[in-house]
Amino acid sequence: MEVTLSNDTIYASVTVHNIGEKTGKEVVQFYLSIPETKIDRPEKELKAFTKTQIINPAESEIVTVAIPVADLRYWNETQSKWVLENGKYQIQSGASSRDIKQINEIEL
Repeated sequence: MEVTLSNDTIYASVTVHNIGEKTGKEVVQFYLSIPETKIDRPEKELKAFTKTQIINPAESEIVTVAIPVADLRYWNETQSKWVLENGKYQIQSGASSRDIKQINEIEL
C-alpha cells in the first residue's frame, strides 16, 4: 500500500490482484487507527472504501481513495472544538475489518 499526504488529504493506493479463476470485483475498505492514542477511540475506524472495476483472472487493478485529514479530528469537550490528535496513524486496507491485508503508517 502506498500512502501520501498532500494538501491536507491522505491518499492511499492498493493493488488488487484477481488470483481466482473467475472474473470479479472487489470492495476495498480503508481503516485508520492511532495505536498510541491519548483519548478513548475505537480500535479502528472505517474512513473510506471503493470498488474495483471488473478484474479478469490473473489481472490487477490499482485503487486509490482520498481521506481528508479533517475527517480524523475528534470533538474535544474541554476546548469546545474539533481537534486533530498528532502522532502516527495506521492506515489498514482489506476486504473487511476482520480481513486486513495491508498496513502502512503516516505521521500527522
